[in-house]
Amino acid sequence: MNPRYEEFLDKEKKENNGLFSSLNHDEIKTKNTFEEISCLVKDDFGLSSGVSEEPVEGENISNESVAKIEESLMFSQSAISHLLECIHTSNSVKTSLTECLSLSSQLSKRHAALLQKSTDLSNAAERLQHEELILSKHAETIGKPLFHYDNMDNIAIQVGVLFKAAVESSYEDGSSRRNKRKTQHVRGLAKVKVDSPQYLEILNQIDLALGFFQSQYHTLQTQQINNAPPPNNSDSRRDRRSASRNAAQQSSNRGMDSVLDYYHRAQVLQEAALFLIKEGVVDRIKNTAQDIFSSLDIQNKPIPVDKLEASLIYTRFHGISSRSFSLVNILKERMNVESQPQQQQQKDPYSQLFETCESAYAQSREKLLKVSVKAHFDSLLAQNKNNPKEYPVAHMTRLASVFLIRFIHTETLLYLDFFVLDKHSVTKDSEEKDENQDTSKKQQMKMQNQASIIASQSKTFQQMLHNLFCVFFHRTIRRALISVNDLDLLCQIVSVLREEWHSAAKNRNTLAASHAISTTIQDAQERLIFCAQNELTRNVYKFKPTHSDLDYPNKLLPKKAGEENASDATGNTSENASSVVEAQYNSMYDTWFPPLKAILKVLSKIFRVVDSQVFEDIAQQSVFSCTKSLKEAKSVIHRNQRSWVHSDLFLVKHLLILREQLSPFDIQLRSVEKQLDFSETNKAVTKFLISSRNIRQAKLFSLSNENALVQLLREGVSVQESSVDSKRDLEDSLRSACNDFIEHTAQELASDLFQFVEECKYVVSGVNGEGDLKTPENLDSFMHAISVKTVLTNTLEAMKNGEESKDIIDNMQLYLENKATQQILLKPVARKVIRALDDSKRYISEVCDNVSSKEESQKDGNEQGGWNTEIKSEIDHLMQEIEITIKSIALLKS
Repeated sequence: MNPRYEEFLDKEKKENNGLFSSLNHDEIKTKNTFEEISCLVKDDFGLSSGVSEEPVEGENISNESVAKIEESLMFSQSAISHLLECIHTSNSVKTSLTECLSLSSQLSKRHAALLQKSTDLSNAAERLQHEELILSKHAETIGKPLFHYDNMDNIAIQVGVLFKAAVESSYEDGSSRRNKRKTQHVRGLAKVKVDSPQYLEILNQIDLALGFFQSQYHTLQTQQINNAPPPNNSDSRRDRRSASRNAAQQSSNRGMDSVLDYYHRAQVLQEAALFLIKEGVVDRIKNTAQDIFSSLDIQNKPIPVDKLEASLIYTRFHGISSRSFSLVNILKERMNVESQPQQQQQKDPYSQLFETCESAYAQSREKLLKVSVKAHFDSLLAQNKNNPKEYPVAHMTRLASVFLIRFIHTETLLYLDFFVLDKHSVTKDSEEKDENQDTSKKQQMKMQNQASIIASQSKTFQQMLHNLFCVFFHRTIRRALISVNDLDLLCQIVSVLREEWHSAAKNRNTLAASHAISTTIQDAQERLIFCAQNELTRNVYKFKPTHSDLDYPNKLLPKKAGEENASDATGNTSENASSVVEAQYNSMYDTWFPPLKAILKVLSKIFRVVDSQVFEDIAQQSVFSCTKSLKEAKSVIHRNQRSWVHSDLFLVKHLLILREQLSPFDIQLRSVEKQLDFSETNKAVTKFLISSRNIRQAKLFSLSNENALVQLLREGVSVQESSVDSKRDLEDSLRSACNDFIEHTAQELASDLFQFVEECKYVVSGVNGEGDLKTPENLDSFMHAISVKTVLTNTLEAMKNGEESKDIIDNMQLYLENKATQQILLKPVARKVIRALDDSKRYISEVCDNVSSKEESQKDGNEQGGWNTEIKSEIDHLMQEIEITIKSIALLKS
């Protein structure tokens, strides 16, 4: 019974009992009240027994009070009668309620019994349902092997395989001899069509059967191993169990042989089913290729490139691509199935058949296209050799690259139609999603990118592209490169190849073309570097200047004459102006030293077409050699001209040009050179010979550091590293050349002044560093006033009217075109001369300290060294003139 229902009944029962008790109590109370009222009335009116009914004397009762009392009595009697009726009614209700309670109690008991019976029935139903489920699973487990066994015969009929009676053959298995059943089969025509849905069901059933039979075989094999007798069993126990064990083993062997036999049957059926796909893909591709090859006679008549894409080579293959993809897709969906245990140790048949399809496709395409592709590349090479001006190598390279990229892209799309992407499904999806064009385009692009990635990962297809296109492309360009020695042409070829490489690398369908072009770029760069090294070796490293190469400043004079003529004859036409500019540039380059010209020419050409590390290494070697050659040329020019001005300006000019022309390349020109140092080899060999006399002491065969051979190699040869900074060496050489020019120019302009200062310094330094310029000997010689005045006068004349100053300025304007550069070089010269003037003033002031105090003695004719106030003022004026003149020379003022 429901606990809530029982609780409700108990609660109702308690309330009814309380109601009945209250009714009984009210009934008793009402009766007692009525009796009390009756007694009181009788006492008041003398109605009680034993009292006379006659009125008592002295009582004054009115008729009205008697009427009221009678009325109240009547009312009380009516109330009492009503109460009695209520009591009677309550008693009847009580009886009815008691009967209801008894009925509800019986009903609850019956309900509880009914609930118990329904619970028992429910439990029994659940138990029966569970038992039914267990029995169904057990029945399914029992019937599942029978399904696979029976299904083999049904599938065999569909795929055209007929199994014959099993032939038993005996073989030894360890210490026992077993009989093996081998089923023979015959192949015939299949009833199922490879394009029908029934074919997919047959493949699924074969895969499930293969997995089932192999799992059953492993299970039986594991059970047989587990049931093997332990090695430590006693003889008695082994004898008692030998009969049962042998029987179980024979039963297990029979079961394993049966399972293995059906497993081989399933393999035969799978092979027969996949043979249908092979016929639909491999044989069809080969037959189509053979038909095209025979009909077009490709072996004798190569197809022109402009007609190749519209030929049967592409149209027929596009026609069979859709059906081939549907069959290949069946293989792809089952290639990575990991539920087949037989595929763990060897490739599954689906993967093998897929590779067979790819190989057949690649061989067919290579057979059809190889002759035409080879003929096209050979024609490009022949055109270049026959007419190199009209068909230069760069033009041939661009045509070959465009052809390579175009047809690799076409072949990749055809491969995707066969093996990766269904073009009909892509078109259908794009048509269904016209409402949201952006989303459909993105999804379509994503699918094509994924397909391109799969195509780039196919080794067979990429090898086909390599053999069919890349090999011929690389061979053609390489043959043309071998005969090219012109740096400009090689740079142009590398630039063309780089442009085509960028266009090929953007598309995943042409990755094979980008790899081939990248390899060709490396070959072109190698050829370019080789030719650049040859030119640098010929014109820089092993350069031997001739007399005309070192004919400075005569080599610069035609340039100036050409400039004057060009400035005087500025034509009225633009052609004359352009020719004049071109002549000026050519004349400027002709005045450069040949190694410098060769270096800048080579570096400017190869800067953007070779790797940065290679370029920096070439630049470093060439700059070092050029600097060395310029220094040697400076010495030769000095010997020829017998003047430091031309040699110094020659070196300054070319070093400035070299530094200026190298700055746009933004290279460091630093490297670390490693050399082997054999200076300690003699000692190490002597030590080895001494120690090798005793074999034990030498330890020639020990693997420790005490081995004599190891010590010989470690101590006899060492590696010395040295840092090479060609840019720093160039700056040092330029600084040294400028300092030499400044020194020589200052000596040329004020040689007497510098000689006078040197004599003063020598005298002041003396033997003990305490010389005196005011001695009579000095005053009578170089410190005499007339001598000092002569020195300053000659110096001023040399600066103003002398040929030296004019030659220096003219030569600087001849060698250095930039006026600011000339001023930069002349300012240190002026500072050096002014510093010499300051030293002269200081030495002269030491001599003339007491000139004013000795004027009287000078008037008497006792002058010391001819110094007086007048001549000192003249000398000061000369010094001021010299300072002004040297400053004007530094500012290039006449």
